Amino acid sequence: MTYLEEALRSELPVANLYSQLGYFTRFHLNIYPTETTMQLSDIDVFAIRFDSSLMSEITIVEVKEESNKFSDLFKLYGFKSYYGDCRAIFVTKKVHPRIIPVAKKLDINLISFNKLKELAEKGTFVKAVILSPKDGMKIFENLLKIKDHNKRLYWEYNYLWLEKDPFRRFYQQQKLFKESLEYLNSESYDDPFSWFRRELFILGFISLVEITSNCITIEDEILGRYIETKFMNIDMPADTKMKVKEGVETLIQKLKELGMKIDTEEIEILPKYLPNLEKLIKIFTNSSSYVQYYININENICRLLLQDKPTRISEIAGKETYKYIHNVNDLVLRILHSGPINYDFEWFI
Repeated sequence: MTYLEEALRSELPVANLYSQLGYFTRFHLNIYPTETTMQLSDIDVFAIRFDSSLMSEITIVEVKEESNKFSDLFKLYGFKSYYGDCRAIFVTKKVHPRIIPVAKKLDINLISFNKLKELAEKGTFVKAVILSPKDGMKIFENLLKIKDHNKRLYWEYNYLWLEKDPFRRFYQQQKLFKESLEYLNSESYDDPFSWFRRELFILGFISLVEITSNCITIEDEILGRYIETKFMNIDMPADTKMKVKEGVETLIQKLKELGMKIDTEEIEILPKYLPNLEKLIKIFTNSSSYVQYYININENICRLLLQDKPTRISEIAGKETYKYIHNVNDLVLRILHSGPINYDFEWFI
């Protein structure tokens, strides 16, 4: 059994339990400092959900079959400290008495797998599509295929898990989503880049909800200016962007005067999708009680496609729910990608 297979055997059941509790989850997230150095660490389970006020609850979980090592607790404490206001849970088959006092001092909750399973069965309020080890392996196989095509896309995807600012994170997710379009080579939901774009869609959806949470107290009259300010200095300072834009435009104009044909894209000072983002923020704010429910439905579609069970949202949601999700997903996709919606999202809209 490989290291990854062994990790999935313990981590995936825990991730599935948190999914049953209504969280959006990801498992075995490899966290790398740089491409050229060895793996620094991994997050066994990352779970997030939003309440009716769009406040996020993040839970970081360390999963061990058995452990009485303080180092496992300190590793988890490191991630807890990095992400800030989040819960840290240490899950094992049997909680060892030796680590209880240290866990308490570090504000880490200890729980046995059976107790977590019992809580999930009692507290389930959403029917989650359960992933099998085979499904989990398929995710990592897709990532490796993407790495073979474009290492930069692969590494930038990994780095996104370390980005705490949702504005900056979504900006990068949108760029990766758009760039990955050129690698789609078949009209199939099973294509690795079809999976990758669905992954970026759902992660982008999470970031957009976090952005909305950040903006929820902002008055409608100044919301547009507030968003512009947040995006203005991403990648490079705004004044540098203006100088680059002016310099490139001057150069292109001189080349055209010399009779050369130049076909270039306009340099963006601000993303073109900001008006649609402002519209989406208002929609999320007005329907905040249902946002987590819509995240879970979209995630279920992603999981069913991963399991080769293509199911449309219209087949698993009521008429009114479907109408709302259809409109929201359509807007999210227009923010992520300007232009006609590609075939790989026909199950979402």
